[in-house]
Amino acid sequence: MKHSLRFTLLLTITLMTAQLSALVLETKNLSQVTQHIVQNKKTLIVFDIDNTLALPPEELGSEDWFSFKIQNYELEGFPADIAFNKTLQLYNHIHSIIDLKKVQNAPQLINSLQKQNIPTIALTARNLVQGTIRQLANLGIHLATIRLPAQHLSLPTPNPKRPACYQSGIIFCNGNDKGSLLLHFLDTIAYKPERIIFVDDKLKNIESVKNAAQQRNIDFVGLRYSKFDKRSQKFDHCKASKQLKRFLQQHPISQGPTPDTCT
Repeated sequence: MKHSLRFTLLLTITLMTAQLSALVLETKNLSQVTQHIVQNKKTLIVFDIDNTLALPPEELGSEDWFSFKIQNYELEGFPADIAFNKTLQLYNHIHSIIDLKKVQNAPQLINSLQKQNIPTIALTARNLVQGTIRQLANLGIHLATIRLPAQHLSLPTPNPKRPACYQSGIIFCNGNDKGSLLLHFLDTIAYKPERIIFVDDKLKNIESVKNAAQQRNIDFVGLRYSKFDKRSQKFDHCKASKQLKRFLQQHPISQGPTPDTCT
C-alpha cells in the first residue's frame, strides 16, 4: 500500500512538473519575450517572421493572401499540391521585390537579445532565402549569430518536393512542420537548449514546437502573437486581386523556378 501511494505521488509530481515546463500564452506585445528569460538557463528564442516580426504593407503577399490564393487555384480545378506550388511561385516572386514593415520594436528587441548573448533565430514557413534575409536586413533585423552556425544547412523533410534549409539565423520550413524541423536543426548542430521561447501568430505552430520541445524534455514558453488577428479578419480578397494584377503588370513573373530557394 505504501509503495502504491509513493508511486502515485511520484507520478503526480512528475506530471505536474511536465505540465509546468510547457506554458502557452497569448500576447500583443513582442517584448513579453523578455519576461520569460531565466538567468543561468540556456535559452533559445525563436520568432516566426510573417505577422510576427514583419508584414507586407498591403494585402498582397500576406499570409491571408497566400491561403486565399491556394483556395482560388483549387476552385479552378488544380490539385492541392499544384495549387500550393503555383501560389508559392507567385509569393516568392512578390517577396523578391517588395519591402516589409517592421512589427513594433522587433529590430531593437532582437538586437538587445543578441547583446545579451541569447541565441535568437527565426522559424518561418517560407522558402525564399536571400529575398527574406534582404527584407529583414532592410528593417535592421539581423538574425545571424556567432552562438549558432551562420552557414547554409539542408534539413530533411518528409516531402522531397518541399526541401527545407537554414541560413543566417533563419530556418526556412517550406510549409513543413515547424516543430520537427526545429528538432532536426538542433540535432544537426548538436545544440540542446534548456528552454525554448517561441513566438508565432499561428496556434498550430505553437503546439507543434511545444510538442517537439517536450519530446526532448526542454522547457517551453509559447507566445501566440495576436496583434494582427483583426487585420486577418478584414482581409479583402477583391483588393488583393487588384493589387496582384497591378503588381504583375509592373513586374512580370518569369516561367522558370525561383533560384533563391531551399534546394
